[in-house]
Amino acid sequence: MAITPISGIERLDFAPAYKNIADAPLDAAWRRVENINNGTVSLTQNEDSVNQIIPEDKDVAEVTLSTPGEADTFNFSTLDFTQENFADLFNVAFDAATSTTTFKAQRKVANLAIRMTTRPVNGIKYIITFPNTDARSRVENPFTKDGLVQISATATILSFIDADGEEATRTMQMVKADGTVIDSTPAVPAG
Repeated sequence: MAITPISGIERLDFAPAYKNIADAPLDAAWRRVENINNGTVSLTQNEDSVNQIIPEDKDVAEVTLSTPGEADTFNFSTLDFTQENFADLFNVAFDAATSTTTFKAQRKVANLAIRMTTRPVNGIKYIITFPNTDARSRVENPFTKDGLVQISATATILSFIDADGEEATRTMQMVKADGTVIDSTPAVPAG
């Protein structure tokens, strides 16, 4: 397992999960998640296990078996206790007359698309999208003197069908600092 902390995040957005790239939501369907807690965003990449069968009279394996590891996860925490975040991430009921949120006993597994945009570096930023995740969330406090109560989520990254009709887990798009698309198509020589 390799846990990669992610810093330099410009924004994080949620949308309903989609299992086929052709069903990707329009930009208006994405909702920005505010106040991402510093140092809480990470990607956990789980490794596959490899087992080899080496006969007693040999020095090298004759058979190698590979077993896929558990799904990768995307982890984050937000300090934004909005009703939208509660509704996206938890099984809750909100009473507007008393401003009371009730967390139901049946926990919610939120099937979400998560999109992360990095801050620009050298005029380039990246938009990394996990179209299909199952997110499990909790309200927690790190129980330190200056710790903050936060909503933390671990989103299991599931597969989706990409533009080639194959299973994939994420997309990564390189864009200019202003968000405009970069056309990386090689130039065709004249002639």
